[in-house]
Amino acid sequence: MDDLSEETIGHIADAVVDGITNHSAALTALEQRAKDLEEELKAQLVARNADRTEWMTTYEAMRAEIESLRCGDLGPFHDGELSSERAAAFRLHLGRCSECAAELLTIVSNAAHLSDVAPTEKR
Repeated sequence: MDDLSEETIGHIADAVVDGITNHSAALTALEQRAKDLEEELKAQLVARNADRTEWMTTYEAMRAEIESLRCGDLGPFHDGELSSERAAAFRLHLGRCSECAAELLTIVSNAAHLSDVAPTEKR
């Protein structure tokens, strides 16, 4: 160190301070960019969740409408008039629709009761 002049040492010190200052400024800029990206990602997540909520609401409304349409298949299901695919779909519907399940039970019970009653003779 004895070979270095005070002027040289001063230049080295200034360069170190400048390097630290530049590094600090770069670090601050990177931290700001990270914060900006985090905010952007949060905004995208909020938008995506809003889209998902809207999609789920639409899906549930459509599903409810389809299920209500299936209620009209009760009579044809009991009478064996539905295609195999539609009958399978109606069986799934029965697991979700307590009204149709109860109505089908009533129809089957009434049909069984009627079959137990002997027809009366006409005079």
